[in-house]
Amino acid sequence: MRMALMGWVRPQRMGGCFSLTVVSICVVHCRGASLDAPTEVRARGIRAGAPRRACVSVAGGGAGGWRLAHRAASDHRWAWAGGAVALLIWAPNLVWEARHHFVSFDFLRSIHARDVSQGRTRSFLPDQLTHTIAALWIAGLYFYFRKPAGERYRALGWTFVAALALFAMAHARDYYTAPLYPMLLAAGAVGSGR
Repeated sequence: MRMALMGWVRPQRMGGCFSLTVVSICVVHCRGASLDAPTEVRARGIRAGAPRRACVSVAGGGAGGWRLAHRAASDHRWAWAGGAVALLIWAPNLVWEARHHFVSFDFLRSIHARDVSQGRTRSFLPDQLTHTIAALWIAGLYFYFRKPAGERYRALGWTFVAALALFAMAHARDYYTAPLYPMLLAAGAVGSGR
């Protein structure tokens, strides 16, 4: 499934958990904005806690607006229950990290320092255009921000913009944004089809 979703952007270098989590969060948020069904809200909470190693997907989702345009999820008791379940799912990882003095941060810091010193992060922004179908994802951004039909999904556009800006400021590798493109490509296809 990851290959089908991520086939155009170096799938061999992308972590399956990360990419499927981001796509899952985006799909769940766009699947009708109805928060009346408790099972849908619980699914949102559980999927929000799914990324064990993919903290950026949660940050990108939060920066892009963990909000829905039509209803306030935070007022619903099932949203809080889903968040509690997500925290329970994530708790063992947090306990392990605390017992090992958050060793993952040291490991990631050393990898990032190596990548920056070797110049692997210099081409982050140009590679966003060359490693993807740029015309289609730019059309997706246009759909989200300019078309009336895309107004309901505008939070997905802001999710992409916020995550891209955070990755650019952090001197990220070019493939880190790969999970963000399915939602843009789909919007570009819908927008160009109308």
